[in-house]
Amino acid sequence: MSDSLARIGIHGAFEGAMAVCENPEMIGRTHFARFLVNSGEVKDVRTVFRKYLTPGKPGYVPHEWTRLADAVGWIVAAGGMAVIAHPGRYDMGRTLTERLILDFKDAGGQGIEVASGSHSLDDMHKYALIAQRYGLLSSAGSDFHAPGEGGRDVGRTDDLPPICQPVWQALQERIIRAPRAA
Repeated sequence: MSDSLARIGIHGAFEGAMAVCENPEMIGRTHFARFLVNSGEVKDVRTVFRKYLTPGKPGYVPHEWTRLADAVGWIVAAGGMAVIAHPGRYDMGRTLTERLILDFKDAGGQGIEVASGSHSLDDMHKYALIAQRYGLLSSAGSDFHAPGEGGRDVGRTDDLPPICQPVWQALQERIIRAPRAA
């Protein structure tokens, strides 16, 4: 990313991104975006992504994704509950979305984010119905990344629709049933 941005005259992007990254092993696009905003190159993070960090733009680097089954397996093996995050952001169409959900469930996935900072009210109701149809737990999140980015603050999200079975209730039940160490 840094080299690509340097080729169009934006120098010091790696160092600038590292300056806003708390964990250097987890540096990513958002850190480069923050650098570009902080340096005055663009006005906000949304503009950075549109202008520099999406396919075909100068700072874009393709993602290297792990296999779905591996990611779900790691989460479950660590004692977590695997949840599909903000599915409304994935422009896949109905058939591919259904395939994703079925593959996710087959791999041990347990939930889907219904209420999200990046979901409309229509999306929220759509994913509540999908969760119900596929027997998935529901989660809610603000999609918060940093102060001033996005429309929601940390922890601020819509309530889940009444038809949803919340992930946190299942987690609470798991904790209550867990054997206590002596």
